[in-house]
Amino acid sequence: MYDIDRQEFDARGVDTYLALADDFLKYFPEAIIFHNLQSQNEIELLVNKHPKANFVFLPFSKLPLFQYFNEISSACKFNLESGKSDLVYKSPKYGILIHSKFFFLNRAQEIDAAESYTWIDIGIARFLPSGSAEVNFGASFLGIAANKAIFEVDIRRLLNVRHVPALFKIYLNGLIGSSQRLVSAAFFSIPGTLLKEFFEYLTFVQNHWVRAGLWDTEQVLLAKSISQFSPELILQRGENPVTLLNLLIQNVKPRREFLKKFIAKILFKTLSN
Repeated sequence: MYDIDRQEFDARGVDTYLALADDFLKYFPEAIIFHNLQSQNEIELLVNKHPKANFVFLPFSKLPLFQYFNEISSACKFNLESGKSDLVYKSPKYGILIHSKFFFLNRAQEIDAAESYTWIDIGIARFLPSGSAEVNFGASFLGIAANKAIFEVDIRRLLNVRHVPALFKIYLNGLIGSSQRLVSAAFFSIPGTLLKEFFEYLTFVQNHWVRAGLWDTEQVLLAKSISQFSPELILQRGENPVTLLNLLIQNVKPRREFLKKFIAKILFKTLSN
């Protein structure tokens, strides 16, 4: 939960996320919340209201990618001048923050040992069912999460003929710069035994992007990286952006959908090349 002056680009400033954090912690009361809020007035109410949560202060300047702020800003400027309009190009701070999710997970392992580590965006509270019941991670989810990375993926455009021209354009120009949401970065899980390798690999790719003058969302980074870790893929259904979270809440096994998952695995293997 970081104040990165996002309100300069859309309506979702830090006050929005403070309110969402209050709802979020009703469902996940023992979450680790990383933040850069120095004002006691901003954070004190949440700390007092949710005593089980672990609030970790970490200045924005301490995020590893901050050292490349100038390089990332240059890449953002180039993409904006090329006609791109995604928030990741409008705000270098936003890009650094969303790419730091993997760093935060790695830091969480240093704070608390566990079989698996699950990243959940605070903003996901907007899509949770009404009420304030704590979410208990179901046996089906935990059984997979202990051994395999879990990601929600959206390949519906690949299966729709109407989107072929746009997808062909991406194929010709490359995925980086397209800001395509093929993999959700709002909610994913990594086994503890895999987390260090996962973090180091994504850091390697991020550094390669910076050196090459490339930049895009963390979702694109995941799309080009997850096949390295043979993950369990959950296929997004309907308009709900948190299909995986619903499976967790309902404690049901993921749909098998062998053919679609096979297509998804081939896709992400291809994108990693």
